[in-house]
Parts: sequence; structure tokens; C-alpha cells
Amino acid sequence: MDNIYVRMSGRLGNQLFRYATARYIQETQGGNLVFDFSPVYKEGKNKPEETGFENSLKYFKTMEYSEDSATVLDVDKGNVKQKIYFIISMLILRCGGVHSKIFNYINKKNSMNGLYITLYGPRYCKIRNSLAKDKFVYGRFEDIRYFDEIREKLLQEIQPLQDELIENKVLYDVLKSEKQTVCISIRRGDYVSNAEFEKKLNVCTKEYFEKAVKCIKQKIDKPVFIIFSDDIEWCKTNIDFIEKENCYFESGKDPVWEKLRLMYMCKHFIISNSTFSWWSQYLSRNEEKIVIAPKFWFKNDNGNTYPLLLDSFIKI
Repeated sequence: MDNIYVRMSGRLGNQLFRYATARYIQETQGGNLVFDFSPVYKEGKNKPEETGFENSLKYFKTMEYSEDSATVLDVDKGNVKQKIYFIISMLILRCGGVHSKIFNYINKKNSMNGLYITLYGPRYCKIRNSLAKDKFVYGRFEDIRYFDEIREKLLQEIQPLQDELIENKVLYDVLKSEKQTVCISIRRGDYVSNAEFEKKLNVCTKEYFEKAVKCIKQKIDKPVFIIFSDDIEWCKTNIDFIEKENCYFESGKDPVWEKLRLMYMCKHFIISNSTFSWWSQYLSRNEEKIVIAPKFWFKNDNGNTYPLLLDSFIKI
């Protein structure tokens, strides 16, 4: 059977966008899933236990997949047209901006030839059916339009293989009650420790979360807040605008699969500009959820709206 080769990158949040897009292609065109995690291991310098850069999909009930190189230029992968258009796309990427007509033309040719490449970050590249034997998926695909049609399948597949951890019984009891639980996701880590990332990505300040909490209190009665972060100690010290009796903290030590489950079991969400945070609200089963998000995904958005900031979100 034909293969769908996917070039993976980043941690779980990034990997899920590529997985979801590949699953959409599989559902509409068929084929075996083949994932290349070598860029992930390289990003983490082959120290997954320290960096979190690993094959994080292995913890979930995903569709069956194999691991292999996903490079279209490999001798045994890709036809002549695919190789030509792949090279053209990579040259365009290196050159920077491109006129919209050229972009649309290359995108259409790529898609028809089984190359699904997001040439420029948030710019949507329509997925068209292709007669090509093998398909190749490259890019971020951080846009709900790539996979939302199969959301119900994704809800079933992006569930942890392992049972709930007993040490989180208190949190699960709260989450399974009738309380109006609110997930607050606070991303710090390299957003504050890395000067380049801080300049570009440190959007969600303490003031943002304070305004978001005030906003959601006006929307629902008696909210119960559960705070998730890669820096829980900072949160305990600085999130001082929520009554203690209505606030819980995740330990910060849970494996990624457990943390995601705890997050998506909440009924409402205050998210950060983080793909992991975004997936927590997308996987929520609450059809009446309220999601509060930052107005911009990047500091230098200059009024542009990143596609992950959905129209249904309340933006602050």
C-alpha cells in the first residue's frame, strides 16, 4: 500500500499537528503512516529524558505507524516530479517572501503531486487529493482547517494508553465533579530563559492571566481553577489573584500524556501561546467551553491573527 511520510519536529504539541494532518490525508486518500522522528531527536540532542524531545505519540492510542526517513530526496522515495517540486519549495523557503500568485501555484502543484508543505508558517496550504503513490508531509500545519473534519476520530486516538495516575486522585475527583473547572496553562521555560524566544514569544504576562481570570469569573459561576505549568513554583508565588480554596496546582512532574489528559478534562480554558496548551482545549469534550487566549501569538504579529487563535476564543 502507498505510504504517507511525515517529517516530525518539536515536542508533543508540534507532533500532534503533523499527526492530525497525516491522519486526514490517510482518511481521505488511504496509505500507511510513516513518521520520521530524527529531527526531534536532533533538537533534543538525543537526551529525551532531559529535553522532552522524543517520540511523544507512542504514549497515545494513535493509528498504527512505522518509523523511517521521510525525505523525498532519498533514492528509494518520491518520483521525479516530487523531487523537482520539493527542491523548488525548499529554494522558495530559503529566499523568504514570495508573491501570493507564485505561492498558490507552487502549493497547488505540490499538493497535486502528493507534497504537502506549509511553505510559510501560518499561511494555509489546501490539501488536494493526489494520484501519487507516496505522499510527503513537511511543515507545522498549525491550522484547524487541516484536520478538523476528523475531530471525532482524533478525540478517540489522542488519549493516553496508560490509566490515570493514583497520585492525581484529588485532581481527578475535582475534574469529574460538577464543578466549573478552568485549566490555566502557563508556559514559561525557554519563553523566559532564552533571550531570542523571550523577545518573540513571551506574550502571556502575569497581567494577561489576571485579566483572563477576571473575565472568566464574569462568564461562569464559582469557577475552580487548575494551574498547569513548566514552572509551578513560580506560579505558586505569583498567581496571587485567585482565592486559595478555588485553586489547585498540578505537580509539574507528571509525564506529558498525564498532563495533557488532566488539562483536556477541564471544562474551560485560559491558554498560553503554546501548541501544547492549544491542544488541551481542542481535545476538550465540553461543547460549551469558554476559551480565553492572548490577542497575539507572537510579540511581532503587528495586527496579524495567527490561525490558532480561533474566532470562538475570547482574546485578551
